[in-house]
Amino acid sequence: MIEKDYSYNRFGSKGVRVGQAVHDIISKNQPSYTAEEILEEMGKGIIAYIQEAADKGYKEYIGRFFILHLFKKELSAMGVENAMLQKCTCFNDREWKPKEVMEMHPNSAKSLYEVNPKNGTILLKWTVPGWEDCKSILKNPRHYDSDLVGWVKDATRSFEVGKTG
Repeated sequence: MIEKDYSYNRFGSKGVRVGQAVHDIISKNQPSYTAEEILEEMGKGIIAYIQEAADKGYKEYIGRFFILHLFKKELSAMGVENAMLQKCTCFNDREWKPKEVMEMHPNSAKSLYEVNPKNGTILLKWTVPGWEDCKSILKNPRHYDSDLVGWVKDATRSFEVGKTG
């Protein structure tokens, strides 16, 4: 359908009428989703992504290991508006380089999971927002949920000294 409806070959140049395709798409009624539906679907994707990282870690490490999940909203990424980008990294205690993580991904939300291959558990150690938000939470802890404040303290402590737990 794309070839037929939006393609052209003019003056020896082939192309696609993107503007017409976009117009046709937004001219039709679009389904409406609630925030709850969107978050539920995103959660399924995140769980699958973390499980995939854990499966990789089981093959790489003998003992316990960690998964760092980075999550960031980009206003525009690869031509998509409001894209959610995520990345999972597996590491053990010796490979943990927290300062590098903060320098490379200061605006990403971060979640640290501990994986115990002996009993197959994945334990959430902490989840924190971007670095600037963490600093604000530490300056004004009474304005935030006590669990969040505790996680930010744990995370920043591990960033400072390079310890995971």
